[in-house]
Amino acid sequence: MFTKSSDNKYTLYKSVGNGGSLTNITPSKGLDFNEISLYLNRGIAKRSEKVGEIDFSIIDKNGEKIEDHYLNDLLDNPSKQYTGDQFWNLANTYRDATGFVVMKKITDGEEQVFDKGKREKRVTELKIYNSSRIKVNLNVNQDEVISFTYTSAGGGTEVIKYDDAIYWYNPDPKNPLLGIPLMTAGVRAITSDLAITEHQASVIKNGGVVDSILTFKNVPNAESLAKIKKDYIREYGAGTSNGSPMVLGGDTKYERLGLSPQEMSFVESRQLLIDDIVVITSVPKVILGVTAGETFANAETGYAIFLRETIAPIIKDLANVLNWKLAPSDATIVAIDPTPKNKEENLAELKAGHDSNSLTLNEKRHYLGKEPIEGGDERPNKPAEQPVVASKEEKTKAGVFVHPLRNKAFRNDYYVNYVKSVQSKERSFKTSLKKYFKEQEERILSNISSRKQVKIKGIEDDIFNESLEVDLTLPLLRDMEAISKEVGQETMDIFAGGKDFVYTSDVASAVDKRYAFFAKSINATTAKAVKKEVTEWLAKEETINQLKERMKGVYNTIDDSRLTTIALTESQSIAQLSKMATYKQIGIQTKIWVWSAGAKGGVRDEHASIDGEERPMGTPFSNGMMYPQDPNFGADENVNCLCTI
Repeated sequence: MFTKSSDNKYTLYKSVGNGGSLTNITPSKGLDFNEISLYLNRGIAKRSEKVGEIDFSIIDKNGEKIEDHYLNDLLDNPSKQYTGDQFWNLANTYRDATGFVVMKKITDGEEQVFDKGKREKRVTELKIYNSSRIKVNLNVNQDEVISFTYTSAGGGTEVIKYDDAIYWYNPDPKNPLLGIPLMTAGVRAITSDLAITEHQASVIKNGGVVDSILTFKNVPNAESLAKIKKDYIREYGAGTSNGSPMVLGGDTKYERLGLSPQEMSFVESRQLLIDDIVVITSVPKVILGVTAGETFANAETGYAIFLRETIAPIIKDLANVLNWKLAPSDATIVAIDPTPKNKEENLAELKAGHDSNSLTLNEKRHYLGKEPIEGGDERPNKPAEQPVVASKEEKTKAGVFVHPLRNKAFRNDYYVNYVKSVQSKERSFKTSLKKYFKEQEERILSNISSRKQVKIKGIEDDIFNESLEVDLTLPLLRDMEAISKEVGQETMDIFAGGKDFVYTSDVASAVDKRYAFFAKSINATTAKAVKKEVTEWLAKEETINQLKERMKGVYNTIDDSRLTTIALTESQSIAQLSKMATYKQIGIQTKIWVWSAGAKGGVRDEHASIDGEERPMGTPFSNGMMYPQDPNFGADENVNCLCTI
């Protein structure tokens, strides 16, 4: 169905999606996919748009910014053909769509000293090439890139030596010297999109379904009715797959009955595609322009996560490649993190820096978005205060911090108070979790009730949209963030005299990672249970009402005990990673394991045996765990565990 296009765009489906290799995407095909797949195009465009806004900084060996370095001008305006934003936007588009981009270094006569005394001419301009016209040349042993061959539209060729080029690529695990396009893993979804779009357009245009009727107030006789029908077919029914009109008596009136099953199927398939593109590109739906069901708060959070988890690693990788290929030995190229700081976090960091007397006046003004002033870069004379522990049990020897948890009596009081605190947070989280599962059950039952045809293969995917359910857990992320901030502040109050805990981007990233694991795992468990019940229901040919009862049974297993276990384990996980973060903010160099009996009274002997054990912050305890609820350990070590540090 895709061979009709004269520009060969639709032959992609036939050559790649319909019998061809689903993983062998050439650079040319990658660019074609990007051109004709709407949401893929938008996803790559948004990624590249943000990469195009990259801000570079050149720093010296002491980490100080070099304002007048020639690399500043080169990176801001790398080519005479494009603006800086356009150049880096295009570079990332090639890298995403084809797996790589090649940029040739244009030099002048002035030499620069690189690492190990190597001398090279200074680069004054970069030339970017269309990746679909580039061949990567390897040596005889296929273990080293030696050059690149560019073939122009006119047929001419140019060979670019490896040392004269910047080769920015996403390494293919099967061949690490070559790049792998962004859409390789999702090519089946993309080719399916092309097929579905073309097919559904044809079906909707020519499908023989009763979606509208003509009626007449004054009933015509049989001869007139036949003539009307004949004329209608002659005028509108030339297509071989068109259906015949249904003409009823009465006043002449056109009435639309509703969306046909084909049209509804098209809408559903497009929604599934959007989910796939979100996974492929790591671009949230709202940034793709799909705002249905999104709140402002969700959109704002999604944008921040997009910048932190998707764009920041890309520009860091680009900066590393540029630093390797462009920077002389006396300079380093770094990319400025584009992640916007949370206002509360920003003010908290400012307050912490002010209280510890560690910020200059101009650094404080920078936090407030104000211009620097003359004389504002002098360091404060007053030394930063040492962490102050509120407990009377704290002892110091020669000014060295001695961890108060070494004292067993203090340790016992500490864990009693901590258990009360975390169980309070568990109850609050459990309430939110219970609400989520209740609403999820209602969605499933509603999906079953709204179906007209139910006994079909794959119905479990229709009534339980696992991807959507994961997205709908977002309010639980807010609860996790609140737990992290509360535990961080409580820990700060105990060990640092009431200073403010700062919810940094590193803490936020750790909480996001735990949330992602949690959201996927609880829904994977439910999806498995739903599939099991649907399979048995189909085999026994039961009624719709019996299917509903089976679904109610699935949610009856999510009883109070299970909710408590989930809520406590997640609250504990967030609490412990937040305690580790707080220790680092305070500057405490060691951590001490504080044992507590499990929530259900169980005793893990390995946990109990290391009560009071002290280790440096970066060293695991003797049981192998970095801290209680270490995510690298499984349920045997973590579920219902109430140990702390």
